[in-house]
Amino acid sequence: MKYKTTIKNQYGVTLIELMIAVIISLMITAAIVYLFSTMVGSYHVQGNIIKLQEDARFMTDAITKELRMSDYGGCRGIGSIDSSGEDAIKQKFLLDNSLAWDNSSKLKTIRGYKCSGDNSDTCGYKNNTTALSSIDSDQKFETKQGMDSIIIRRMSEKTSSVIAFQKITPSVGDKTYKITTNGKFNTTGNISDFSNGDIIIISDCDKLAIGKINTVNSIQTEIIIKPTAANFDDTLSFEAGAMIAKLKSSLFYVNENGRLVKRTIKSGSFTKDEDVEIQENIIIDGFSIDYGIDKSDPADQVPDKIIKADQIEENDWEKVVMLRINLSMSAEKGGPHEVARAYSTTVNLRNMHIKK
Repeated sequence: MKYKTTIKNQYGVTLIELMIAVIISLMITAAIVYLFSTMVGSYHVQGNIIKLQEDARFMTDAITKELRMSDYGGCRGIGSIDSSGEDAIKQKFLLDNSLAWDNSSKLKTIRGYKCSGDNSDTCGYKNNTTALSSIDSDQKFETKQGMDSIIIRRMSEKTSSVIAFQKITPSVGDKTYKITTNGKFNTTGNISDFSNGDIIIISDCDKLAIGKINTVNSIQTEIIIKPTAANFDDTLSFEAGAMIAKLKSSLFYVNENGRLVKRTIKSGSFTKDEDVEIQENIIIDGFSIDYGIDKSDPADQVPDKIIKADQIEENDWEKVVMLRINLSMSAEKGGPHEVARAYSTTVNLRNMHIKK
């Protein structure tokens, strides 16, 4: 028997229906792609925000760590050092050149600098009074226009003990101090506690002195300090057990590439030992510091006013009791996922109350 096949009840789709289905499918696909790209973009933005927060915390912590130790000199503050000779038994400045310390006889444990942004030749060095072109290359720190910088000084946490402190006063020749310690010595440039040219602090709970090492005798573990005749003090003496350590100076500034740099300083001036960019992938758009000054008498460790570095009188730096660090930063600057944020942290100076 033969069966006749018909298509009477068999239906397909028309071209118009097919086009409508394709268009709907494309719209759904486009929506999915848009949603996915939005989620990916949001993921990158959130990642950049988290990175900015982490980097801001890392950078402010690096500055905060040094600030909270500023002025530390054992049980006396190193801000007591004054080359003017006041209270010479309690404090003694044995360096040859007091002008190495911010053009002042008084050692400033913190000192801020304001880059006004109007002259790149003087932006960032000392008190904006000396052109960078006339400064030794190792002392330059060319700050990005409009940025602040700050130097922080303290006794190194790596301390040794004085075994013997002697005054050598020959009838002819230089008067010197000879200090025997239990520190490690190396005169070849490798890591050591003390080396030629180091600025050192000697401290006990009664007095404190600062000087520059002229000679290191690594065999006998001796340090020789030769101050100028005017700076030599026959009455200066330290008992066995006094602390001795390097002066640690850290300079923070933003370089012309927008990176925050920590400079470790190897002497009393701005001569660098090492420059390290704290974060390499973050652009700093703004770096400023506000200083809280305690001008009350007697001091109560509470700021009476908050001002900028260029508004502080030279004799008022020792009255700074609080700092507010302000950072504005951006990630992927100019890119599709650019993020900009501003951060601020406040630091109370802990060692400014140590007796001087």
